Amino acid sequence: MVIQSGTYTTFMLKGGKEVAVIDSLSFTVASDACRAAIATKHDEIMDGLMLIFLSKEKSELNTAAGIELLKKQLRAMVNEVTGFTGDRERLGVVTVYLYIKAISSVE
Repeated sequence: MVIQSGTYTTFMLKGGKEVAVIDSLSFTVASDACRAAIATKHDEIMDGLMLIFLSKEKSELNTAAGIELLKKQLRAMVNEVTGFTGDRERLGVVTVYLYIKAISSVE
């Protein structure tokens, strides 16, 4: 689990006027090696999360399609950070579980 349920981690959205409040973020992985890599690369994954959220607008996170796209981007980013790309991708992150608690204005 990258973000523990109940910790309410916030990420700035594009434009800096809103934040996404993330209640939990976890992954199903296809190998113990991927699970171990996620545990050791937590800082790089959090950095990748920040960059992905900074590219998003509130309207992109208000639809099912937008959330599914975000999950695909998170999966690809974690697999890249952990080295599970190309032929090894099938051993990496399989599913992303994300719970966005709220999107809030910071003005």
